[in-house]
Amino acid sequence: NMASGTALDSKKATFGKMVFGFGFTQIPASFGKAYTSLEELKLPYTLTTIGGSAFDGVSTMVKANFEDTKITSIGSAAFRNSKFKELRFPETIATISMKAFINNNVLECVYFPKASNLFLGSLVFARENDTSSYVDKNVKVIFGDVTFSPSTKVDTFAPDDATSTNWRKTTIIYDSSKTKIDKDFNQTTNVANVYYEVSDTDKDNNI
Repeated sequence: NMASGTALDSKKATFGKMVFGFGFTQIPASFGKAYTSLEELKLPYTLTTIGGSAFDGVSTMVKANFEDTKITSIGSAAFRNSKFKELRFPETIATISMKAFINNNVLECVYFPKASNLFLGSLVFARENDTSSYVDKNVKVIFGDVTFSPSTKVDTFAPDDATSTNWRKTTIIYDSSKTKIDKDFNQTTNVANVYYEVSDTDKDNNI
């Protein structure tokens, strides 16, 4: 019974899709780490929290409907090694903790249509261990009507190597009438390969 919140890391699973029923509000830490064949999560509108390492290491994961939930928090390393090509978050999102989506070498686009006081932890969308396969991957992160927590840093997109100058190439796109990332982000000393563009996000990106 998944509604009980019982961890699922005591056995393996071979199915590709996990469905959570309406009324389910939290996915506990380490909930489905052992489901190594899992490809898709069907999440309910009622979901608010995904715990740390909830699906850590599930490298087959390619789809989850975060945008259809009222999620506020995603824990650290919750989706490490996942293979989402696109991520869309609802306006309720407030916190995505350190390394939540680290080490995804196919990620192309991340969408935040609306958020208030958004906190993005270090290395959330970063590559891990500074591997060369990430160097030429340009990730677009699109912000609509978003304001940021003062604790959010641009190292959200950095490699997991404090001495490296070879950052993941990231294009940050934002609606200039609503969002001022250059002021809201707490910039670190190294911002190589992080590019800023001004765009009408609602029109050009359908968010």
